[in-house]
Amino acid sequence: MASSEVEIANLALSHAGAGGPIASLSESSNEARECLLHYASCRDTILRSHQWNFALRQTALADTGVSVSGWAYVYQFPSDALDIHAVRAGGYDPNAIIWSTETLPASLGTAVLYPPVPYAVGVASDGMARTILTDAYEAYATYTAAVTSVPTFDPLFTDALTFLLASRIIPRLTGKRDAMAECYKLYQTVLGAAMTRDANEAAPAAVPEPDFIRARY
Repeated sequence: MASSEVEIANLALSHAGAGGPIASLSESSNEARECLLHYASCRDTILRSHQWNFALRQTALADTGVSVSGWAYVYQFPSDALDIHAVRAGGYDPNAIIWSTETLPASLGTAVLYPPVPYAVGVASDGMARTILTDAYEAYATYTAAVTSVPTFDPLFTDALTFLLASRIIPRLTGKRDAMAECYKLYQTVLGAAMTRDANEAAPAAVPEPDFIRARY
């Protein structure tokens, strides 16, 4: 299992048959420059392809106080988010359009997620930042974070990353199209296995029944 970006780059160079190893992504060799050029893009592409357990985060959203036609609230987009998966209401306000009203049974504990609500991703008025538009009061989001710490990567995620990176660096380093196609094929195979394993490791979050349903029993 790779423990650094340099190790991932050297594995990619090995897959590509493109020389190496390198000691740093910032060195002046062609191999290092190509790996540095493509590494972050490859990593983020794979992060966005699946709801990886190691990259899943949940946070309360900061209200911008800005109003937008068609939505009750405009929240700041989490600074480390690559992909938003769900937005939920986290507070109670009888005047809000969507809020959390449920009294949760103790048996559910604290690991409870309320059902997702509609939202849209927008852009701030200055055009410099993304926002989240929703009718949910005191909203919080579940999202994939832009994880950069290699030791936290799932081992199969890392394997997939080495093959995708190899496929990206081959054109400039060796020009061997057959090798590029083979690396990309292996990337797809390993990625599929990684997604399946990761999904099997996740336990579904408890979603509470509404009060009026529980009252029947």
